[in-house]
Amino acid sequence: MFERIHIQNFLSCQDVVIDDMRGFTALVGRNGSGKTNILRAIQWAVESATST
Repeated sequence: MFERIHIQNFLSCQDVVIDDMRGFTALVGRNGSGKTNILRAIQWAVESATST
């Protein structure tokens, strides 16, 4: 499980830090605020780390 996420220069996320993710269950925000881009960055990192 992630404890901290730091995203730099990924799509619309220029410098995003999410700390203390224990018990974290949802991303909430207005349309176009970058919620999906945070999930895409996490997906990209996981796929890069697990690719053979």
